[in-house]
Amino acid sequence: MVEVLLKIVGAVLLTVIGYFSEVIEHRFKKYHDIVLGFGTGSFITFIFLDLLPEAIVNEASYIYFLLGFIVFHIVKKYIFQHAIGKERKHYAVILDRGEEFIKNVTEGVTVVFSLDFAVAKSFLVFIPLILRKISFSVLLTPLHHYEGKDSNLLGIIAQAGTIVGTIMALQFSPASELFKASFPFVIGALLYMVLRDIFPKEKEGSVEFFAIGVAVTYVLIHALKTVA
Repeated sequence: MVEVLLKIVGAVLLTVIGYFSEVIEHRFKKYHDIVLGFGTGSFITFIFLDLLPEAIVNEASYIYFLLGFIVFHIVKKYIFQHAIGKERKHYAVILDRGEEFIKNVTEGVTVVFSLDFAVAKSFLVFIPLILRKISFSVLLTPLHHYEGKDSNLLGIIAQAGTIVGTIMALQFSPASELFKASFPFVIGALLYMVLRDIFPKEKEGSVEFFAIGVAVTYVLIHALKTVA
């Protein structure tokens, strides 16, 4: 019961931070490159050194991992191809928020799956996820800044995806085949998110803090595995 409560609290925390991410990022705008660099380094290290090894249990896991990456690429392409022209702006905004909803569902599932292995170690996942939500707000497209009458509602629905993903994942048993297929699929989707939407582009981000993010996360993962 306590473990389930921790998962729900974590999902709610990420949802609230995601909704107010633009406000938070605006207040700490001068640190954006640092947050983006450190967060990206931390996130990608956590995926490759912690989540991926836990998710890969057999050869089929690699296929599910690849499918997660491919499906998110297709969804992203579909959104961009339909977000053309001012007359389609409202439709494009809905698609854009839908994409963010799917990303947040993925993050909610990740929170649950990681907590199913080791509570202490899995709290590392919150560091890159929180930094992802804050730093991502400065990279938002004009569609995110849509000011229509339903903009707040669409924003709330998009961020609620984290809670939805958590509730969905709570129905899975770590020993089930569904869990073994879903976990690598989710990791593939997360990797796509990092490489396509979060990884610093051109002059964005701090190379030094990217390296620090990688190093700090590696040390923490190694230390917690040693303790465990």
